[in-house]
This record gives sequence, structure tokens and C-alpha cells, in this order.
Amino acid sequence: MHPRRGFWLGATIVATMLAAQAWTAATVVAATGPASTGPMMGVCAEAETLGVPGRPDPPDAVRELQLGLRLLGRFAHPITGLYDERTREALRRFQAEHGLTPDGVVGPRTWEALARAYEEEAAGLVATQRAAPGSADARPLPSHPDRQAGGYWIVIDTTAVELTLYQGEQAVRRWPVAVGKPSTITPVGEWRVIRKARDWGGGFGTRWLGLDVPWGIYGIHGTNKPWSIGTRASGGCIRMFNEDVEQLWDMVPEGTPVTIVGVLPEATWDSPIGSGATGWNVPVLQWALRDHGFDAGRADGKMGPQTMQAVAEAQRQWALPPVAAATPDLFRALGLRW
Repeated sequence: MHPRRGFWLGATIVATMLAAQAWTAATVVAATGPASTGPMMGVCAEAETLGVPGRPDPPDAVRELQLGLRLLGRFAHPITGLYDERTREALRRFQAEHGLTPDGVVGPRTWEALARAYEEEAAGLVATQRAAPGSADARPLPSHPDRQAGGYWIVIDTTAVELTLYQGEQAVRRWPVAVGKPSTITPVGEWRVIRKARDWGGGFGTRWLGLDVPWGIYGIHGTNKPWSIGTRASGGCIRMFNEDVEQLWDMVPEGTPVTIVGVLPEATWDSPIGSGATGWNVPVLQWALRDHGFDAGRADGKMGPQTMQAVAEAQRQWALPPVAAATPDLFRALGLRW
């Protein structure tokens, strides 16, 4: 580490990370009510170019850049999300130090240099990020209908920002992750790995494990922003250190069950959900039906035949109008709506 930065970096690491966590958690709502269903498409996009003159920059991406620069001791100003002249000048100095064109524009090579510098200069913080919280063992183990006895399956807790690999009911490995920020949360539910790929590069790092979320493109992947691990910072995907996702990628096959639990966006249960609908609240409805003894199948985010059959059975048992949709009356009976 550069000697003039050592003390400053050590003194500010904890304060900066706590501030980042406070910002990302400020608008996160506990999973008591989901977003409305309906046509939607989510894509776990990663902003890869910042600071192009005349083009607006996403504030969340700029915050990530400013946080990385601050943890490297190159940026002592407030983290604002604005790509101002102080941010540009800090980046130019970093680029010059690392043999890059000091143009103040963040592209793939600059992100890669920032990631390498972070892992080299902030090794103590990386070790802290890697320290497993150990809290998952105290929580009830979630379920997944497709898990096999003795087989691998994954649980991601977006509240604890950690991913646990299980074999049967035994935790095999646990890794820290970054999950979706408040505006682009990570979808809870019971998913499966449907595609494995190598070296997508950029913000997706060295490995990709795609999930079968029906309303968008989401997956588990590496990152070129390692300082974000342990925070809510992504576009909805699950980020891991590249070394960690490579280990996971080697261990699990396509088809591996993945259960995601944790936070959801704030919403209500005011509108019916009909056959074929998909959305953030459908897994919560499916879990609630199962908790009341109605077999809604996997919490896969789709109002498919098995879920609709469970809705019909609940309507008959509770003497609700026999309509071909989950209605606010049913939501109330399930304890989802007051």
C-alpha cells in the first residue's frame, strides 16, 4: 500500500462501509408485502462506462465508483452519486498511477484496475468481507421442492447478504455476496440454475449461473467491483468475489435448486392475480398457500396450473367466491392482507 494512504485507509474503512450499508438499507422494506404483478422485465445490468462528457451517469453506479476510490484512499469527499469534477480528478490520478489514459472516463480497463488495486491494497478489508457471519445456522432452513437427498442446493439470504451451499441439510460452504439495491431488489423464490457460462467479463466477472426467474434475467456471477461484496448494490443479481463464484461454479451442475429469501419491495395486495401471471409477489403467495396446507408447487413466480389448483382448493375450503384468480379476500384469509 502507498505509505501516505495506509493510516488514512485503515481509519476510514469501517466508517465508509457502515455508511454504504446504511445508504443501501435505508429504503429496504422487510418481506411483508410484495410488488404488484403484471408485465415486467428485469435485467441485472451493470453500468460499465461512466464519465463520458455530455452523457448522464446512473447515480448508483457513481456511488459505487466513489466508494471504491474512497476505500483506496483516492477520494476524501462525500459519496454523492454525482460524477462531478472532484470525482473525475480523483479518477484521473488513479488512472495515471496505473498506466491508463488519464481521461476521467471509467471503462472496463479502469474497473479492472480498481478491482486489482482494491484486492492488493485493502487486503484487510477483503478478509473482513470474507468472514462468514455465521448467522444462517441460527435461522430455520428454507425449503426447495426440487432438492434431492444428499444433493447440492443453494440458499441466498438477501438480509444477511450471504450465499450458503448445502448438501442435503449440511452447510458445505458459505460466501459473502452483494445483492440488489433497494430500487432493483433480488427476487425471492425457489429457482433453479438453468445456464452456466464462463468469462462474461466486465461487471459479471469470470462465471455466470443463470436462474429461471420468469420476468427477467438474473443470476449468480462474479464482479469487477469487489468492494461491493457485503452490500446491497447490484441490479438484482447476486455478486460474488470471482474466486468464490469460480469455486461454486465448479461444484454445482445446471438444475441445482436455489432458494432466495429476504427482502421485497413495499407493495399491497389490492388486485387479483390471475392464471399465467408472474411477478415478485407470486412466490410469497405460493409460500403462504403451502404454509396453509395447499400444494401450490414450487415458488417459481408463475401462476401455473398447480398454483391455480391450490387457489381453487383454498376458495372451496374457506367458502370464498370461486373465481379463476387469487383475490384480495384470499390474500386476507392467508394473512397477506389486513
